[in-house]
Amino acid sequence: MTLLLPIPRYIMFIFILCLPVFSAIAQISGKVVDSKTEEPIIGANIIIPDSDVGTTSDEHGNFSLDWSGDFPVKIRVSHIGYGKQEIIVLKPGEVWVGLVPEVLKGEEVIITGERKQIEREVSSSGELVLLKKVEFRGIRDISEVLQEMSSVVISTTPSGRQTASVRGSNANEVSVYLDGIKINRALDGIADLSAIDITELSSVEIIKGGNSVLFGPGNFGGVIHLSSKLPLSNEINIYRSVGLTDERDQDLSGMGTLRLGPFGFGGRFSGKSRLYDGRTLYTTLFESGVSTFDLSSGMLSARYLSLGNSVKFQSGGIMSKDELKVSRFGFRGSILGSKGWEAHYGIRRWEWEDSFFDNIERNLTDETTRMQIAKTFYWNYWDGTLQWESEDQSYSGDNYIKERDSNRNWRDNGILRSADKGWASVVRYTAQTGDSTMELVRFELGLRQSTAKYSHNQNILEFDSLTVVEATNYQITSKTNIRTFRLGAFVEGVTSIFKYSLFFNQGWNKRLPTLNDYFLWFTVHNQAELIMQTVSEEEQAILFQGVLTDALLVEHASTTEVGGKLIWDHITVAPINRWEVNASIFRNHYIDKIAYRTIGGFLPIPYNTPIASLNGVEIGTRIKLLRIFKGSAEFSGNITLLSLSNKEVFPNKPNPVNHFTLDWWKGIFHLNISYIYEGPQLLQRAGTDIRQYSSRRNTNLTVSLIKTIWKFDVILSYTVRNLFSNKVTFVDFAHYSIDPFNYYEAHRSLLSIKIVLSE
Repeated sequence: MTLLLPIPRYIMFIFILCLPVFSAIAQISGKVVDSKTEEPIIGANIIIPDSDVGTTSDEHGNFSLDWSGDFPVKIRVSHIGYGKQEIIVLKPGEVWVGLVPEVLKGEEVIITGERKQIEREVSSSGELVLLKKVEFRGIRDISEVLQEMSSVVISTTPSGRQTASVRGSNANEVSVYLDGIKINRALDGIADLSAIDITELSSVEIIKGGNSVLFGPGNFGGVIHLSSKLPLSNEINIYRSVGLTDERDQDLSGMGTLRLGPFGFGGRFSGKSRLYDGRTLYTTLFESGVSTFDLSSGMLSARYLSLGNSVKFQSGGIMSKDELKVSRFGFRGSILGSKGWEAHYGIRRWEWEDSFFDNIERNLTDETTRMQIAKTFYWNYWDGTLQWESEDQSYSGDNYIKERDSNRNWRDNGILRSADKGWASVVRYTAQTGDSTMELVRFELGLRQSTAKYSHNQNILEFDSLTVVEATNYQITSKTNIRTFRLGAFVEGVTSIFKYSLFFNQGWNKRLPTLNDYFLWFTVHNQAELIMQTVSEEEQAILFQGVLTDALLVEHASTTEVGGKLIWDHITVAPINRWEVNASIFRNHYIDKIAYRTIGGFLPIPYNTPIASLNGVEIGTRIKLLRIFKGSAEFSGNITLLSLSNKEVFPNKPNPVNHFTLDWWKGIFHLNISYIYEGPQLLQRAGTDIRQYSSRRNTNLTVSLIKTIWKFDVILSYTVRNLFSNKVTFVDFAHYSIDPFNYYEAHRSLLSIKIVLSE
C-alpha cells in the first residue's frame, strides 16, 4: 500500500520549474510482453518517432531510453508478428507495454507454436496460467492453481481425491484433458486432479461455459486443458519440498531433457506424500517420458505417464491402492503441403485390485481411448477448425462377495462401454472495420455431430458354497445422436481512454448419462419390486413421482453468455501501470437434468428432473503496480455469484466464491499473499442433507528468493498455507476436532527449493 501525502502547491511549482534544469536527460524504462500470455518479448523495437532515439528489449523484455527532449513524448513499440503500439509518456519513469499478436495476411499463414485452446472455440470466458509464473510460490498440486481461477471450486475427499467444479457445475460435467487426452474416469465422468504431476506441466487453461464444441459433448461446466513441457533444450531440473509442520509432508522431483538435433528426449520421476485425512499417509509415485522429432513439415511427439498410489496406515501396514497409465502419440504440422494439421491418439487406463475386507475382492479396470484429427484453416477473412474424433470408454468390474456367517457368496462381473464418434467444426468470419474505435468484428459458428453407443453386459451368480443358486444376466444396448450448436460474436476496439473487447455466445448441448448412472439405474430398476416392499409409503410416493421411470434420458442444456474486458495499459502515473477489468453473465437452462436420491437404504437412484437452471455472474480484475516500496506489484481478484434452481440437482456448491492474490517483487525477492473465500455450503449426498458448513477462508503466504548462481537458476521458497487456521497437518489427541479433516484447509509450513541447469 502506498501512502500519499498532500504536497504544498508552491513546492510543486518550484519542482516543476526546476525539472528541466535537473533533468536535462531523463530516462524512460519498462518492459515489453505478449498481451495474452504476458511472456516477455525479446528484440522488440522501441523508438521515439521523428528522432534518432531508439533501443530494443533484452532477453527479459526490459528496455531503457535516454531522452533529453520535452514531455509528454510518444514512443512506438513494434515486433514482427505483433501489432504496433504507440504510448504517450507523461513523465520520466517506467511503462508496461503489451503487444497484441497479429495475424499476417497472405496466401498462407505459418503459425509457430500451438494456439491457446480457447482461441479455437467460439468466443467465451477463459483463463490461462503459465506455471512458470507460480512455481516460486510453493504450489505443489494443480488443484492449488485451479482454485485461484475465477468460478472454480476444488473438493477433496479424505482419501485425497480432488475434483473441480466450474460455475456451479457438478464434477462430472467438467472435462479435464492432458495434452488432448481425456483423463476423466469412464465410470462416472469425474477427473481426479491428484493424478496430475504439476512439475510436468507448462500451462493450465480453462474454457468456461456449457457449449465447448471441440472437446466432445456434455461439458456443461467447461473444459480444463493441461499442457506438458516439451524437451526444447538440454536441461536438468531438481525440485524438493519438505513440510516443516510435519516432515512426512514431502515432494521430490527430478527431470532431465536432451536435445540432439531434431530429436528431443525427456524423463521425470516424482513422488509426493500427503496426510489427506490427517492420519493415514498417502504416497504417489509418478514416472513420465517424452520424445519429439522435428520434421521439415512439423513435429512428432510421444508421451508416457504412469502413477502408483500406496497407503500407509497408522499401524505401519502398507497397501497398494491403484495404478494409472496414460500414453499419447501426436503430430502437428503440414500434410502434403497443406498446413494446420494436428492429430493425436491416446489411451488412459486405470486398474485397481484389492481385498480391503476379508469378505470382498475386487478387480476393476477403467479405460478411455481417444483419437482426433483436426485441420485449422485461414482464407481471407475466414478461419476456423474442422476435426473428426472418436472416444471409446469402458469399465470392467469383477467383484467377489461372501457372507461372513454362511456359505452364500456372489460373483458379479460386468462390462460397461460407451463409444462416441463424430465431427466438429468452428468457423469464424472477421471483418476489419478500419475504425480504431471498433477495430475488429467477428462472427462465429460452432457445430458438432456424433453418434454415441452404449452397451451393458452384466452377469451375477449367487452360490451356496460351490452350488449355483441363481444366475442373472443383463444385456442392454442403445444408440443416441448427439448434437452441439453454438453461435457467437466478438468485438474489439480502442478508445482514447481504454481498450475493450466484448463477446456473446448462445447454444445448446447434450450429455449422456454416465456408465455409473446406467449401471445404478438398471440395478435399482430391476429390483423395483423388492424396494417397494421394504420402503415406507412416503418413499413409495417419491418413487412413483418420476424416479423409477421407464428409461434414463439424455440431458439437454441451453446456454447463454455475455462478457467483456476493459484494459487501461497506457497509464504512466504511479503506482498503477496497467488495469484490467473483466465480467461475464451466464445462464444455463436444463431439461431432464440427472440428480440422485437414496431410498430405503439402497444405492443412489439416478433420475431425470424436468427443468433446472443455473445462473451467475463473474467479475475479475488485474492491476499492475510500479514503484511500490521500490519494487513492482500485481494484484488480481475475482468474485462469482450463483443462483441455483435446485440444491439436489447442484449439490455442495458454496456461494459466493472469491479469490484474491497479491505479488510483490524487487530484485531477487518475491512475496505472494493469496486469499480464498467460499460462502456457506450445504453438504448433500443423493438428496439427503448431511451437514451445513459455514463459510471457508484460507490465507496463504509465500516468501521466495530467485537467483542465478553460475549456470544454475535457484528458487528457494518458504510457504505458510492457511495462515490463520487452527488445524495442523496431522491429527492426534491434542489436535482432534469433530469437524472432518481436510489437508488443504489445514495449517502447514513448507520449505521448497528448485534448481535448474539449462543451456
